[in-house]
Amino acid sequence: MSHASRALVDLSTRESSAGIRVLFVDDEPLLLCALELGLRHLGFDVTSFLDPREAFVQVEQTPQGFDVVITDLQLPGWSGIELADRIRAIAAQVPILLLTGGAVTGSMFGHVDAIVLKPATPREIADAIRGLVPSCS
Repeated sequence: MSHASRALVDLSTRESSAGIRVLFVDDEPLLLCALELGLRHLGFDVTSFLDPREAFVQVEQTPQGFDVVITDLQLPGWSGIELADRIRAIAAQVPILLLTGGAVTGSMFGHVDAIVLKPATPREIADAIRGLVPSCS
């Protein structure tokens, strides 16, 4: 793909992602920062947290404040599944995407809308978001 073609793809990706509000939770600071920057580059409006409890407080304060939630499975204090269940109780309309580097079990799908395996690129995560958020397609 030529540089000009990549630029056109990036521009159209940014336009389709513009204004999509993402809540992103991961306890690995470097990974969180890298993926947040990548998603921002693709046009997403990202709010990130290292602590699932702090992320939940944000959702409690603004239940309509996010279009999608991305959470790691392994988090300190609460698992990503527990965070997903708590968010569902107050913001059932918000799709939840689970990131995991471990084994995926069928029971996980009862708690989240999509699962992306780590390591994942910002573009792979963006593609998953587009599958979950209607205004993103």
